[in-house]
Amino acid sequence: MYCSGPACGRSTSTATAFSALGYTDVRVYTGGKADWFAAGLPLERSQAAGGRPAHWRP
Repeated sequence: MYCSGPACGRSTSTATAFSALGYTDVRVYTGGKADWFAAGLPLERSQAAGGRPAHWRP
């Protein structure tokens, strides 16, 4: 699970909920989307998210 950044707690609560449902390999990426992007790692766009362009910056 990931959020927008370290200050966001939704990823932790979501991971807890998935664990309660029986999922066993649940992890939280605390750096969030901004950290991922800053590291130069790829982002994919989603039609549901409005299809943001590949150069979108958080």
